[in-house]
Amino acid sequence: MTSASPATPRPPAARDERLITPAFLGISASVLGFFVASGMFLPSPPRFTVGPLGGDAFAVGLVVGSFSLSSILLRPFAGRWADRHGRRIMLIAGAVLQVAAAAGHLVADTVPLLIVMRLLLGGSEAIFFVGAVAATTDLAPEHRRGEAVSLISTALYLGVAIGPILAEWLHRASGFPAIWIVATVVSIVAVAIAWFAPETLPPSERRPADDRGGLIHRRGIVPGLLVLCGAWGMGAYFAFLPLLAEGLGIAS
Repeated sequence: MTSASPATPRPPAARDERLITPAFLGISASVLGFFVASGMFLPSPPRFTVGPLGGDAFAVGLVVGSFSLSSILLRPFAGRWADRHGRRIMLIAGAVLQVAAAAGHLVADTVPLLIVMRLLLGGSEAIFFVGAVAATTDLAPEHRRGEAVSLISTALYLGVAIGPILAEWLHRASGFPAIWIVATVVSIVAVAIAWFAPETLPPSERRPADDRGGLIHRRGIVPGLLVLCGAWGMGAYFAFLPLLAEGLGIAS
């Protein structure tokens, strides 16, 4: 009777499966469009609040912080919805909500109404982003999911880099209404791209409707706290750097 030798060579590892597919590129394009529009709202609301709306520093804090409030509250539910109903509907719903919020800025003539639009923007970002990341990990081979998330994050931050520059140019050329209009149009483009995106979660793998479970997984608490520490200062920077730049006489 013979036994396998410990020195027996292992079979060669399977070749990496493709990550960059048409479906992956389509979702990345939708993410890029969504966050170009989202990025346009980074430098604009603080100056809009203290300018046309006549708000003070406290009002700026409320306007900027309201975005995060709705995003925080909706994210756990967005994850459950994405597992139950699929990813594509999350992309479409999130982008549609951003269309409504961006267009709503055109009629936001008071600080409370602007806060409502910001709450809607935060909700749209929560729904869209959770759907996009979930779809990305669905499409990626299991051993390349970290790479997939890094690539989709690149599309996100490219949008956040382009959006503020575009907003500043539009503000200088035509004022705040031009920013809101272009952000609405770009969000509509994101809806159109998401509409043609494939569903990445098969019906057989969806979460049953009667599966309530917990909204927060215990293993996610420590990584979540680390992200919290890293993002803690971002809110203050987003709120007051545009105003500080104006106070120092820095051009747009």
